[in-house]
Amino acid sequence: MPPMIYLGSGSCNIVSGQNVIQSPPELTVNEGMDVALSCHADVAVTSMAWYIQKPGQTPQYLLQEKLSTLSISNLKITDSATYWCALEAQC
Repeated sequence: MPPMIYLGSGSCNIVSGQNVIQSPPELTVNEGMDVALSCHADVAVTSMAWYIQKPGQTPQYLLQEKLSTLSISNLKITDSATYWCALEAQC
């Protein structure tokens, strides 16, 4: 059996008073699988950034996207982490 990989998620809400939903909230998958993490807000979003937080470390910037889905292919044990999305809303 291949090793299991844990992917947690969270949302860093920079949109005061608005709901930001990231799904799935947590996921355990096998090495080599592909996953998609999504992030949505109940307001119009101008930009989105994704961050990765490995166990025992602070969050690190991963990438800036206009899409609400982060796709990770061919997962490795080193991909085990919490993935955060941060959104900036239109004023």
